[in-house]
Amino acid sequence: IDKKIIRVYKENYVTNISLSVDNSRMDAGKTKTISISVSPKNAVDANKIKWSVSNRNVAHISEKGVLTAISGGRVIVTAKTEKVEKSIEIIVDSVIQSIRLQLDNNSNTIRVGDRKYVNVILSPVGVENNDVYWYSSDEDVAIIVNNLNLYIVKMILGYK
Repeated sequence: IDKKIIRVYKENYVTNISLSVDNSRMDAGKTKTISISVSPKNAVDANKIKWSVSNRNVAHISEKGVLTAISGGRVIVTAKTEKVEKSIEIIVDSVIQSIRLQLDNNSNTIRVGDRKYVNVILSPVGVENNDVYWYSSDEDVAIIVNNLNLYIVKMILGYK
């Protein structure tokens, strides 16, 4: 009798992915590494992770899971193997690059006792000024009232 041994091998694929970050918020222009854990660790596709992001205008991700924030918004980061995928949401906060102040009605005249609304123009467009604290460096000269209403106490003239 001729006996043959038949060996059956079961392919061992990743069945679970876990993603984590130290903080799900980041500022535009910064980088962050997304930590990944797969099981089983000895799976045939454990080292074949494909990374992607839902919006390349907000962030890019490297093949090693390093996320680079580009502009403000929400982005879904996904790690995928042949059989399973896992996603995590990251919020990217825009960073104010410049601030321009403009008096109301494009006025360039202001007198002692005047109350003027100050229009704030932030760059890049769409950046919110919720986290900006406005103050006067010398309240003997000017006071900020009700968030960007400027009250002139006295004038100081200077020239070059």
